[in-house]
Amino acid sequence: SYDNIQSRLEQGTMSNGIQYGYIEKLNRGDNVNMSFSIRNGDVNSLQNKGVLPSFTASMLNKGTKTRTRQQIEDELSELKSSIYLSGRGGNAYASISTTKENLMACMELMADMLKNPAFDPAELEKLKTERLASLEANKTEPQFIASRRLSEINNKYPKGHPNYVMTIAEEEEAIKALTIEDVKSFYEEFYGLGKSINIGIGTFEGDKVRAFLEKEFAGFESKSPYAEVKSPYQGTVVANENIITPDKKNAMTFGAQGVEISQYSEDYPALNVAATILGGGFLNSRIADRLRQKDGVSYGAGGGLSADSDKDDQNSQLYVYAIYNPDNLDKVQLGFKEEIQRYIDGGITEEELANAVNGWVESQNVSRAKDNELSSLINNNIYYDRDMEFHKEMEEKVSKLTVEDVNKAIRKYIKPYEQWSVVNAGDYKETSGSK
Repeated sequence: SYDNIQSRLEQGTMSNGIQYGYIEKLNRGDNVNMSFSIRNGDVNSLQNKGVLPSFTASMLNKGTKTRTRQQIEDELSELKSSIYLSGRGGNAYASISTTKENLMACMELMADMLKNPAFDPAELEKLKTERLASLEANKTEPQFIASRRLSEINNKYPKGHPNYVMTIAEEEEAIKALTIEDVKSFYEEFYGLGKSINIGIGTFEGDKVRAFLEKEFAGFESKSPYAEVKSPYQGTVVANENIITPDKKNAMTFGAQGVEISQYSEDYPALNVAATILGGGFLNSRIADRLRQKDGVSYGAGGGLSADSDKDDQNSQLYVYAIYNPDNLDKVQLGFKEEIQRYIDGGITEEELANAVNGWVESQNVSRAKDNELSSLINNNIYYDRDMEFHKEMEEKVSKLTVEDVNKAIRKYIKPYEQWSVVNAGDYKETSGSK
């Protein structure tokens, strides 16, 4: 339960400013999940950095000053452990999956990668080649193309802004232009503790981990103070575009509609349940019923609400998707249009509400029972300065919803399909289309 998790959670701040949250428990096989994140930079210092954040983080496990890439890989396979590193903006994330016995060796390896990267030019060239090949392969993938284009259409930021969405061509150009000097200078400027969070769940000794991080990261400071790069709600760009992807068996439609709401908003529980019934149902949803069951035109269809945790930005999004044979484009468009309109006009039933609420509560229970998902929940709680009480109250609000509460949220927030931002990608015949 929420109370049980909160009472077992050990939380605090280390002398070097690292915020931590630990749940020590007996796991099968003495397994432990450990995550560590650092955040640096702000909207000004992070201008024009493009692909650098992700490339710099990807270079960390390609060798340190005392270990080659091969030695790192060998060491991890000997420890039967994994360390995953990624970067976005001025933030870098590390996640470790290991056992109690091997945790401290993994922590030492993670610290070495974060603090002493070798930045071998040959490794950067390999990485660039891999990324370019992956982009090239994705250029004809309907799912990748549709999702990417949808982000481009709704990008409101100028080129160079940390939130700017590059076109594929711009990304290719940025990758080709990247040098090892760029990576080194990005590292020098943006790597340091900044705002850092460490979460551990499983069989381990928290005091050992704390002592290690306090000693190992003493004086590890970046030159760029951290301030969150804001991403406030900015509305939806109305569009319905077709992109031809020749010789692909499946087509993909993605639709999105921005909503000015956050997880803290009064209407959030009702809109969340509304989105679940429309597209995210566990056994069924309005969209899946229509496109898969009734019309038989889609292999997979659904939708949901991607909700902002930031109470200031309130930058949330309703989304729908369908995978189908390109010949069925018009039927899929009609299905979305009619079902969303029917939803706005007629609302939901008591049975749909009961199923959605039970399904949602059950999915939260299942999620909290998984260490990696609980870890990310606790991480977000620390970041947004809230605790398990926030989630407990949310569940209470969801459980008390009435049909009228949900119908009110539907009428207030969900717009007809013609007012959404939609991209369709597939091998369409020229005649068909919904533009």
